[in-house]
Amino acid sequence: MKRILAFALIVTSLLSCKKGENTAPETPSSGTLNVYTVDNDNVSILRQNLDGTAPKSLVAYQQDAGKNIFIGDVSANTPVTKIAYLLRKGEPGAYLTELHLAAADGSNDRVLKSYKQNNVYPLMVKIGNNGIIYYTYRDFNDDSYQLYSINENGTGETKISGVFRGISDITADGKYVVALSDLSNLLRLNYFDVTANGDVRNALYTDLSISGLRQARISPDGKKLIALYLSYGIKCRIIDLATKKYTDVSITTGLAGDAYHYYMSLAPDNDKIIFMAQGSSSSTSYIYSQTSGQITQFNNVTNGVAQGYIF
Repeated sequence: MKRILAFALIVTSLLSCKKGENTAPETPSSGTLNVYTVDNDNVSILRQNLDGTAPKSLVAYQQDAGKNIFIGDVSANTPVTKIAYLLRKGEPGAYLTELHLAAADGSNDRVLKSYKQNNVYPLMVKIGNNGIIYYTYRDFNDDSYQLYSINENGTGETKISGVFRGISDITADGKYVVALSDLSNLLRLNYFDVTANGDVRNALYTDLSISGLRQARISPDGKKLIALYLSYGIKCRIIDLATKKYTDVSITTGLAGDAYHYYMSLAPDNDKIIFMAQGSSSSTSYIYSQTSGQITQFNNVTNGVAQGYIF
């Protein structure tokens, strides 16, 4: 009897494993944070460990000479079961911008929205906590910044009413946006209600004092603004939205070699921040923990890696 039960358990286990392989896309372990990077030399999204090891390609496109295909931005839900990204492809004079949604391993990739307009330039995408994806692009025809929401099934596309410039991030509930300039075209950090007009007088928070400002993000819990700026190295300003007080943190004491492009993203644990420094010969990631103050540094798989995220 014991042999029969043991055999039955083995058969059941084998059948369930086979069923899982056929029906369920591979996903990272729940609660495990990974680094996701965009390599636009190879037009791919890679997932790797927090120390930069074990890279795995999730999404990849053929880079055709002279066509300048690139991935504009990436987002994921929490815990990670799906990723959204913006893709620009085509030939000069006939570019196409697409909003994609895929499973966490890159499978089941589908286009939710596409724009057959040469002057549409993808900027930001964010999977919200409400089954909605937020995305924005810049239209070079009239130099406007368009902010939209769309359901994850591709229905219900809505243009968000506020008028903003330099949109860098939006809260997961879609209520607040951070923009790196305002309607006066001054480079400054602004935090707006999405229903507001992008005039600085409507800002809930504004900071014109950050010299070398490159990017800004809203913490996942909506309590902080994090700004990336350059000042004899990579720096970040961490702003408490409740008290309006801030702390400046030095990530590096000098600019990274021949770096010319810098990028930053925040982890869903409200602690870790990843910074990217891309140069002509190398690309380096720095992960900063707000609680411990520790900075982890590693080189990326190629110098084409320009954007980094932690999900």
